[in-house]
Amino acid sequence: MAQIEKPDVFAGDASNLSKLLVQVTNWHDYNKINAPDVHRVWYRGHSDQTYILWPGVDRPEFTAASVTMYGEDAEKKRLNLERNMLDEFRTSGATLLNPDAKVEIYFVAQHSGIPTRLLDWTMNPLAALFFAVKGRNKDKDGELLIMDAVRLLPSKPDGVPKSIVGMRHPYAKEAIGLSFWEPKVSHLPALVLPIRPDNQAGRIGQQSSCFTLHMYGAKPCNNPTLRRIKIPSKAKPGMLDDLRKLNINEFSIYNDLDHLAQEIRRTRGLEHLKP
Repeated sequence: MAQIEKPDVFAGDASNLSKLLVQVTNWHDYNKINAPDVHRVWYRGHSDQTYILWPGVDRPEFTAASVTMYGEDAEKKRLNLERNMLDEFRTSGATLLNPDAKVEIYFVAQHSGIPTRLLDWTMNPLAALFFAVKGRNKDKDGELLIMDAVRLLPSKPDGVPKSIVGMRHPYAKEAIGLSFWEPKVSHLPALVLPIRPDNQAGRIGQQSSCFTLHMYGAKPCNNPTLRRIKIPSKAKPGMLDDLRKLNINEFSIYNDLDHLAQEIRRTRGLEHLKP
């Protein structure tokens, strides 16, 4: 399964926004990332620091559900279950989608809750922190991850992208096409591919979203620039309040009416009131 290996130890901890800023600044200084290259710096937040960096298709629940599919091994069974679910998503949702735009459908499916080979990242450290302090795991330490996404890519062989690609790059299109029953025609290796999608209204734009595509057949990999910053559980409520002072909240992150209503209820102390 194509997971990104996390470091065993934390680079430090952050119990407030000021300490987090110091940690992020130290990372930038150490890795010598210049301002024009800031788009290659990606973040991800987990409310539980034990979370494994693999996409929905590789998670144990998906593997368990795929056992009834045909295929000579677990990876092929997962691929065929993914194909089955995407077929239903595209067919049943045809009035809401362009059924011929497979790449766009794949990203919509990810944000709609269909398990895919995509793993969400963001170029906004505050958006990542929001996910680290907000959620069900209030009593667990969280973490914020930071990496230079370009360093996921191997320096060899020839033909492998040397930088972050767009969602319609041939390498990405062929990998995604495989999930829609299209044949693989190239002999390029499977890898964990960093992708910047089109900037669109909604979650992708609001969250400064970017993705790693964990291609079928890819092996676990590591990134020498990947660092973990611990977010202590006791610090989560205070950091969540500080984020809201900076307009990082349910609505600004998700930009839909359901989350706007949640945020309005929260500001009146009614977040637990059922609609």
